[in-house]
Amino acid sequence: MTFRSDFVADPVAFMQTNVVTPQFFDARDGHPGPPGESRPIVITLKPWANKTCSKRGGGCYHLSRDTAGLGMAEKLPIYWLAYQQNGFTQGMLSNSSQYMFTALMNGCSLGFGSQAGDGACLVSHANSSSSGVRGRGAQRDDQETQLRNVFGANAFNVVEPDTYQATTHGDYNKQATNFGKNVGGTWTFFSHTWMAAASSRGSGVVLHCGIAPAVSVPR
Repeated sequence: MTFRSDFVADPVAFMQTNVVTPQFFDARDGHPGPPGESRPIVITLKPWANKTCSKRGGGCYHLSRDTAGLGMAEKLPIYWLAYQQNGFTQGMLSNSSQYMFTALMNGCSLGFGSQAGDGACLVSHANSSSSGVRGRGAQRDDQETQLRNVFGANAFNVVEPDTYQATTHGDYNKQATNFGKNVGGTWTFFSHTWMAAASSRGSGVVLHCGIAPAVSVPR
């Protein structure tokens, strides 16, 4: 088994010990980055250079679309929910995918609609970072408005930054890999959180803050 095959076999279990950021750092080396539209893609993992996981035996990794030469056990088909700065994206999940990932969240909101157990679930990634100058509450509220544009009068749930970013010290410093898992046609959403001790491209220890079902607010 390799770290890649361990991740593909059970991403949730893998992230209980390891840090996985949904950033495609190797795109700067000419490999494909995340697509600009929401759609199925195939990913693998690569080591996150110069980063050390705070958990004993754990490592730090990032997503990659550089799957050339890898066997099936080291490649994970996913649904990628795209990201748009100061905007929102949406996608419709189905039983064609077992996992959904989206861009790194450090202030954004993730919305997901009601489910009937048939694999269908409308999802949306909302970002209003320009509203942050007016405070965290303004950004959260503007992102909820964006989500209402997606879901309309239908009920939906929101994974808000105040829940996944909060620390026990009252700060909001956590980064989140928010993702979904499809089990028998019903999607469960998770928040895998961590805190980088240095910039993403610098060196340093990354504090593994855990993984758990995402805390969401019904709307």
